[in-house]
Amino acid sequence: MVYPFTEHAIVLEGVVTLKNEASGDEMTYQAGDGWTIEKGTPLLWKVHSSRFVKHYMAFV
Repeated sequence: MVYPFTEHAIVLEGVVTLKNEASGDEMTYQAGDGWTIEKGTPLLWKVHSSRFVKHYMAFV
């Protein structure tokens, strides 16, 4: 997906790997980890757990 907004998020439950398709960089996040993604970033999501919950704030 191409992010439609800038997002700051914190993982509450589960594990996910986010891959920036433009740069090839990827990071894996689990409960307690957080990220900020800039609007327009092309990301590939891979959820590794049966349940994934995040708390996020979107900046348009």
